[in-house]
Amino acid sequence: MKFLRLFLTLFTFTLLSSLAAQERKCGSTEHTAILMEDPAYQQNFRARMAAFNALAKERATQSRLDCEAIVTIPIAVHFQGISSNDRACLEDLVNQQIATLNADFQGTNSDISSWTNGTASLFPGVSNGETCVEFCVATSNHPTGYNLGDGQMAITINQTTGDRVNDWSGYMNIFVTDIGDNILGYSPLGGRGNGDGVVIAKFAFGGTGACGDVSTSSSLDRGRTLTHEIGHFFVLDHIWGDGGCNRDDSVGDTPNSDGPNYGCPQNGKVACGSTDMHMNYMDYTNDECMYMFSAGQATRMETYVQSNLQSIVRNGETVCGPPAEPTCTDGIQNGDETGVDCGGTTCADCPEPTCEDGIQNGDETGIDCGGTACSPCVTAPTCDDGVQNGEETGIDCGAPGCADCPTNCSENLVYVLIRPDNYGSETTWIIQDSDGNELANGGPYIDFNRAVIQEEICLPSDCYTFTIFDAFADGICCEYGNGEYAIVDFNNNILASSEGQFTTSETKAFSTGNSDCGTTPPPPPPADLCAPAVPTDIEYFNNITRVRINWETVPDANRYQIQYREAGFTNWSRVSTSRTRKTLRNLFPGTEYEIRFRSRCPEGWTDYGVTHVFSTLTGRVPEGAAKANLAAYEPIAFNKMYPNPTSANLTLDYEMDIDGLVNITVYDMLGRRVIEQSVIQEEGHQKINLPTAELQSGAYILHITAENQQIVRKFIKN
Repeated sequence: MKFLRLFLTLFTFTLLSSLAAQERKCGSTEHTAILMEDPAYQQNFRARMAAFNALAKERATQSRLDCEAIVTIPIAVHFQGISSNDRACLEDLVNQQIATLNADFQGTNSDISSWTNGTASLFPGVSNGETCVEFCVATSNHPTGYNLGDGQMAITINQTTGDRVNDWSGYMNIFVTDIGDNILGYSPLGGRGNGDGVVIAKFAFGGTGACGDVSTSSSLDRGRTLTHEIGHFFVLDHIWGDGGCNRDDSVGDTPNSDGPNYGCPQNGKVACGSTDMHMNYMDYTNDECMYMFSAGQATRMETYVQSNLQSIVRNGETVCGPPAEPTCTDGIQNGDETGVDCGGTTCADCPEPTCEDGIQNGDETGIDCGGTACSPCVTAPTCDDGVQNGEETGIDCGAPGCADCPTNCSENLVYVLIRPDNYGSETTWIIQDSDGNELANGGPYIDFNRAVIQEEICLPSDCYTFTIFDAFADGICCEYGNGEYAIVDFNNNILASSEGQFTTSETKAFSTGNSDCGTTPPPPPPADLCAPAVPTDIEYFNNITRVRINWETVPDANRYQIQYREAGFTNWSRVSTSRTRKTLRNLFPGTEYEIRFRSRCPEGWTDYGVTHVFSTLTGRVPEGAAKANLAAYEPIAFNKMYPNPTSANLTLDYEMDIDGLVNITVYDMLGRRVIEQSVIQEEGHQKINLPTAELQSGAYILHITAENQQIVRKFIKN
């Protein structure tokens, strides 16, 4: 039971991803060695290092001041040999990556708190580095021949090859490609700005989300590979100096080490008689476990930029221009517009207020409600309005119909930890005391979400039973995913645990305090009382590997499960939903499928109903009229965001057609990431509130990403 042992060492009970971590491997040392075989390159490198050393000596006699002027490094990103040409999706990845670079190099990354709040105490006299460098994707004066206009980001897609392009001299070039040999990236040790740059593997670039085969693995999804490689471009060596204890990285405040660290080492690891700085960006640890440069590294990088990369800095003053002038099609109320893209001197007149424009206008008393034409505003308290009202004893909790409010536990705090199998919607559980009273319960959960679920429960000293149920009667292990569970106390002691191999249910006894407990038999399985669902119609899409099944509401049912398979096959695939429709994905074209339903009533699941048959479309859907008869498949249907302009909160209103991860990111007009949220959501109507009170006034770009679909919108912060 791998993850149960891990809980013994991590009080926070954070579980590492079940995916194998991508071990970091940098090719910069080998790449630089190859370059140095060229006598002309070697001579140029010696000249650059002489200029660097001269300036470093001069600066050594000066006190380092806070940044009075940040130098701008213009970036051009070249995707090479990739499968996607979705420019909007790739722009989103670039924006995420640039936001990471600016935060990492300026020391404003959110996880720098790990250094300031504890790790720094292991390195007396060492400060984290904050460089006076800002990265910007070029947006103007692009080289000719790449079909890029002013205002477009300097991104090329399958238009360049190799790790140097003369057309793009004066830029820091980022080449995103398939390197091979499991190498994440490489850079010359000390770049020249003559069309050279950093090469990075397409599985290590960007952040969350994916554009075809440009997609990060779980240990590389914070963009730190590029931070590491640009460190090399600015003449930083690996933290261990690419040698043993007798060779360092030429930076005085980074301890010597005997080699790279991988994964997420425990703080305090010692090598070469000193504590390893494995959280440094120039080590080989996972993205989530590297979060700082040292002050000495920051000074070294700034010195190299000032002594050798002034051609790039000067170019940044012209190619990273201001945003384009306001237009009537940019989705923002700007210029002298009196509404979003309407009114003023150049745009069409604004339409009359309506009850669905996401704005409080006309005589409305709320957004799209009240007044003479709209429905009355709903003022009754709800459990999701972000306000403590009605009978709530906390914000959105404690009232009838709302969740219980969290409390400070003065008795025994225990944690229920569950890793479900692929079908979390089948999993529920209860905790009962010695008298059979139910004190806590949980589930069902979202299908295909294998992350560990953690529930906190406060219990008096007593004997208890934990009973876990599986509605499909196949436990949570092993055919459909290796699930497991544990009950753990505040001191990391495992009170009860299981590898999840049971049928309908499994009961484990545990105690709090010093009680001596036995096992209580599990309760009888629930009875079927309502009916299975019956499909009514099927919708087809231009993506012919997907269909949407619709059915009528079953009285008393609160959830539905669908099994489907190719006709004539034995094994069923399963999905579930609380709606009366479900999109089936990854089907084969021109294939007959069998499908059957069951319903979950208050007392439990029904048996599966009769089997129905449908067929998918045959072959590729042609362009033109035939294609127009099919719906375009979208994982997300965006409804609106309001109010726009906004002040304190921006509400996003959309429909999810899938269960899965949704990434919401807001960028300012310099490409800096200012808001980031990731949430696993179930299909159906969703509303998300983004806090905008802390943003400065101006225009912002919103990205919502799910599956391979991206929605981009603009809004104004007053």
